[in-house]
Amino acid sequence: WNTGDPNASTLITTTGTYTVTGTNGCGQDTASVTVVPVAPPVVQINGNLLICPGASTTLTASSGVTYLWNTGATTQSIAVSAPGVYFVSVSNGCASATAQAEVENVAINAAFTATPASGAPPLPVSFTNSSTPLNASWSWAFGDGGSSTSSDPLYTYTSSGTYVATLTMTVGGCTDEASTTI
Repeated sequence: WNTGDPNASTLITTTGTYTVTGTNGCGQDTASVTVVPVAPPVVQINGNLLICPGASTTLTASSGVTYLWNTGATTQSIAVSAPGVYFVSVSNGCASATAQAEVENVAINAAFTATPASGAPPLPVSFTNSSTPLNASWSWAFGDGGSSTSSDPLYTYTSSGTYVATLTMTVGGCTDEASTTI
């Protein structure tokens, strides 16, 4: 070998062109090999990183030959239902690289008060929304066929009866509800 190694095989750890000369009773011959670096894979994790409480999402690593997730999975994709940081090591057969993604639950809590909660009709009721987060969309059903998309509606009940007022809120594809009886 042009490295000075007298053995039939040698360990190469750097890039370059290497030559070996072999000799036997019939003569000698020289061969060359060029060693080039193999780039590690470029790893990305794709998937919805915001999940609704109780839901799951699928995380998929970009292409490679082998995969190892911090969950122990060895597949290209994993389904996760718990918030947390997920890592994957991807190998292309010659080199490997790692990527991480943080999965978070969408914090959503529908809540409100209704004042007054009872009385004779016509009964104007002020609904005070205390839901979180504030960047949600709201849908109210007042139990008598009336509805609203206002955050804090004032609604008047015109007939006697018992009504279930329900607030449905949606944020990030997640939905929560709260109800009270009027």
